[in-house]
Amino acid sequence: MLRFACTAARLFAVALAAASSCLAVPAHAGPAEAAAFAEKGAAAFKASQFYEAAVAFEKAAQLDPADPKNLRYAGRAWQEVGHWRRALSLLELYLKIEPSPELKASIEEKIRPLRAATPLQIAEALGAALPRFPQARLEADAAKAWEEVGDEASLKKAGELWEVARVRAGSDAERQAAEGGIGRVGQRLLDLNARRDKDDEARKAEDAKKAEEARKAEEARRLASGGKPGDGKPGAPRLGVAKDGGSSPLPMVLMIGGGVVAAGGVGLALAARGMAGSQNDDWKSGVYGKDYAKYQADRSSSDTLAYAGWGLAAAGVGMLAWGVLSDAGKPAPKAARWRLIPVAASDGGSLSFLGSF
Repeated sequence: MLRFACTAARLFAVALAAASSCLAVPAHAGPAEAAAFAEKGAAAFKASQFYEAAVAFEKAAQLDPADPKNLRYAGRAWQEVGHWRRALSLLELYLKIEPSPELKASIEEKIRPLRAATPLQIAEALGAALPRFPQARLEADAAKAWEEVGDEASLKKAGELWEVARVRAGSDAERQAAEGGIGRVGQRLLDLNARRDKDDEARKAEDAKKAEEARKAEEARRLASGGKPGDGKPGAPRLGVAKDGGSSPLPMVLMIGGGVVAAGGVGLALAARGMAGSQNDDWKSGVYGKDYAKYQADRSSSDTLAYAGWGLAAAGVGMLAWGVLSDAGKPAPKAARWRLIPVAASDGGSLSFLGSF
């Protein structure tokens, strides 16, 4: 058992030495140097300097792979830092090479929440570690964790952290990794927007289909009860039919003005939608280069125009409805008189000339 433990520990030391950012281990290093680093790690842990403790204990584990307790202490220090994944990997390895069942059982309680942590909890723990341990430079690890959460808000956080990691990069490899993360997050945000637009269109199409089916069912019921197609019975209301009496010019002004405003608003919204589509295409084709901030600003302007357009359209519809309703209860003229008012019929809306003699 001890031979297996030593072999596994040596394999860990090789892997940890390859991935660690610490200084290279000298050829004459051994248990004495490992004990010095372990003592340094213990002092740092007691002083709540958990990042420094984690680095020191990992160094001790490299220098003396036959001693499993340094893995345990390194994992616990990373757990206190908030890097739960790294802590879990070290503690799981400790369980494999620790020969004492009692010591194994004593660490299980600490490992249990790490095993059960969700991607969101892992990302939040790293996010909380960033301001507490800026010297650890955990931005890249936190960005990866937020990417795994995957929703729009988390991807935006990941993009911001990749930008910080790019600025703080200490080597070309780190800088390239950060730039790759920025591009990857940007593409995923574009894909999310495209998928949301597609889902919106599918939902609108489904709503229109259901409305058409309901209209046809109502029409069938009306015909079955003896009505005629489009005769204005229930299911095909006629709005704004005039009765006896004069008519104020205000309703007509409201209806015409409302129609113009509504049409202009729809046109503005559609134009803004086209601009957003062009900006998406420009990003995908590389016109923006890596300037994701400019692309976001342009998309925000397009979205604002679209919202303004739909707002104008809603205002126009409100004016149109006001004109129709204000004119609906007025009597028609006793003499022959013709007026232009909108009519909602079973076969769709239209403008009709109505009048009486």
